[in-house]
Amino acid sequence: MSRLMIHGVLGMPRDGWGDSDSVDAIQRESYYKRASEIIQKQDDNLDEVKKDFELVAKLLKGHGIADERIERLIEKQRHVE
Repeated sequence: MSRLMIHGVLGMPRDGWGDSDSVDAIQRESYYKRASEIIQKQDDNLDEVKKDFELVAKLLKGHGIADERIERLIEKQRHVE
């Protein structure tokens, strides 16, 4: 299932759904579970990217390469949720 499809389903207004006893309800549950899995995977990936970023920033600082742009990026990434 594509991210676009999941986004479309999750963003669909309530009156766009059929009866709660229908196939729509079963599909909705599947979409919700898949969206949850995607969010969790992205959170895990973001944690890894943050760790990698910190390592690169430390290496740059250690080699005297860090300038004010890198300092701003370091500060900015600390506030990424």
